[in-house]
Amino acid sequence: MRIGSVSVAHPITLAPMEEHTNPPFRLLMKQHGASLVCGERIDACDVAKRDRRAMRLLSTTPGERPAVGQISGKDPHEMSEAAKIVEAQGFSIVDLNFECPIRRLIGRGEGGALMADPAAIARIVAAVVKGVSIPVTLKIRSGPDAEQETAPEIARLAEQVGASAVDVHARSVAQSYVGGPDWSVVTRVKQAVSIPVLGSGGVREAADAIRFLKETGADGVAIGRGCLGNP
Repeated sequence: MRIGSVSVAHPITLAPMEEHTNPPFRLLMKQHGASLVCGERIDACDVAKRDRRAMRLLSTTPGERPAVGQISGKDPHEMSEAAKIVEAQGFSIVDLNFECPIRRLIGRGEGGALMADPAAIARIVAAVVKGVSIPVTLKIRSGPDAEQETAPEIARLAEQVGASAVDVHARSVAQSYVGGPDWSVVTRVKQAVSIPVLGSGGVREAADAIRFLKETGADGVAIGRGCLGNP
């Protein structure tokens, strides 16, 4: 699989997890075979102003590459400026988080709140693509809730403005992490675009990952919480 200019050896990757996917954990997952690892989500506003904690979270080492730096926000210019810093820190890919369901982000109109506004996501992706030379990817969910499946439309728009891949968490924002995932949404996103599609949700062990890839047709699987107890 290729994500823009980055070659990814196989489809098993590490998803971003706040307070978990720091450099030591990412290196551990590399040692266990992950082809691509992602750092934890960081607020773009903090990155853009080079907040000390944000810059510490943006540390990376050659041994974990290719590695992904993830940011979240709603202002296209601010996201572009933050992405430039992610690139300067040595990350191979910058990922834009439009799926996080935590209330703090939703209340600010960021993260998963943007799943209700495909055009806003497209504007952000376009600005970031213009601002960096590394591949730009996005993390999304099926939609704001069970009644609105915006993921395929968002993926199409993102591809049109230059995104190199999309990662779909197979639950809605309203679901958060409660209830079973609907893997079929990953298939619908895969059918909507020609860029690589990765997916996540409900993958707890190796057999789940294999089944996920077979059932969805996805190019890759991003394993998150399943890595914590059984890397």
